[in-house]
Amino acid sequence: MIILRIKQLVFSSREPDIQIGAIDALAAYGKLAIAAINEVIKYHGINSEVKQHGLMALEDLEKKKD
Repeated sequence: MIILRIKQLVFSSREPDIQIGAIDALAAYGKLAIAAINEVIKYHGINSEVKQHGLMALEDLEKKKD
């Protein structure tokens, strides 16, 4: 599944811009991506900027109606 591939991109990169882009790509899948984004922001290789971006993406997804 594409969500798994995008999530793997976060884990394999140390570049915050790439990780943020991957979170945005995950968020485009809507509520299907909530679990993946949660996993990403809990990853030990994530800096605070990326984690904050992920939390904001989760907040936006929770507000949306699907």
